[in-house]
Amino acid sequence: MNKYLLHSTLLCVFSEALALYGRGNGVDLKLFYFILPINFALLIFKQGNLKFPQYFGYIFGFLFLSCLFSIVFLYNSPTKGYFQLIGITFVSLYFYNFIRYFSQNGWFLLVIKTYLQYAYWVSILGIVLFVVIFGLLGERTYRLHSIMAEPAHFAGIVLPAFFILMKNKKVNSIKFYVILFSLILTFSSVGYLGIFVSLFLYQENKFAFRNLFIFLIIYLSVTLAYVFVDDFRLRVDDTTQSYVSNDVEGANLSTYALISNMFVTEQVFQNNPVLGAGLGSHPESHKLYISKLPGQETFIDKGSNLANLNADDANSLFLRILSELGLTGIFFVVLFLIKDYSNKNLYSSIISRALLIYFIYKLFREGNYFSPEMYFFVFLYYFNRIVNYSVDDFNQIVTSWISKKTLNIRLS
Repeated sequence: MNKYLLHSTLLCVFSEALALYGRGNGVDLKLFYFILPINFALLIFKQGNLKFPQYFGYIFGFLFLSCLFSIVFLYNSPTKGYFQLIGITFVSLYFYNFIRYFSQNGWFLLVIKTYLQYAYWVSILGIVLFVVIFGLLGERTYRLHSIMAEPAHFAGIVLPAFFILMKNKKVNSIKFYVILFSLILTFSSVGYLGIFVSLFLYQENKFAFRNLFIFLIIYLSVTLAYVFVDDFRLRVDDTTQSYVSNDVEGANLSTYALISNMFVTEQVFQNNPVLGAGLGSHPESHKLYISKLPGQETFIDKGSNLANLNADDANSLFLRILSELGLTGIFFVVLFLIKDYSNKNLYSSIISRALLIYFIYKLFREGNYFSPEMYFFVFLYYFNRIVNYSVDDFNQIVTSWISKKTLNIRLS
């Protein structure tokens, strides 16, 4: 049963694209939604009760009051607001208790190892699909995303594994290079940003002379990408032009999604800077303010789906939190990142920094509250601070996986 819980949960973490997406008012049906209730019942059966940290309770209290206030006094939809709250609460409870259960039984690092395995497997699959679709079938616009919904999402999920392996002594492992190669083939600006952030976080002393060398490598890499990667150059040019002119006419879709949601968030922030417009309110805010954005009519002419591109998730978790929860929501995010950062030893710090890279990706790129990997990483980050493990434990986890040695941990 423990093996089932471990592997089915990790499958959920990597299962975002395994879904049937509803059209219009339809409901998305994800594999994650079917596995989670079963696993929740098993966890309750094995533990006998459910736990949750006290300060997370304060956060959920704030979310509830945010919903209530925005529904009564603003324009938020009760359905959207409380659906978000119920979903976030349920998924958070599961992942907290899942990692708590494995941590209490001494298997916290086994969860890390299993995550590394899945990151490697989906990277291998992604490279195979890239060779077939791009190389053999000649689909020149294809970018690696494996079984994830899009290249940026794939990059976000495997970036922590990339950093953990980069920091390990066995960095020459073929597994590290497989993950690195798969990240390169995403041609994702967010994925490349994650690699660059990994290089900055690699050094313990942020003021070390070697960081200047790393900065020069990053500058050169960005310059080369701008010169030789058309898609990267197009996004940079369009985003810069649209942001400076505050006009999205003629922009590409990625730029329109970013600038339009930045504009909507700015309008909400001017009216409700402290509390935002309420949990789940960004789609309603988008409807209210988008018509004021110069150039948006060109996208309306192309269809409502384009005009409302990424209206549901604001294209960025940072923008969505600022829009829906205001500066108070941003405060809770910063509090979590600071409070639960672990520097007990070098190896707990490695895991915290690896997960920080994911959070940076998430804040920049994706505002979906129901990405299962987000809650998995949130509670890995939390328990990494409070679980005790030694340097030998960490080395055993990573090197045993890389060298295929037997790990001295067994699930009952």
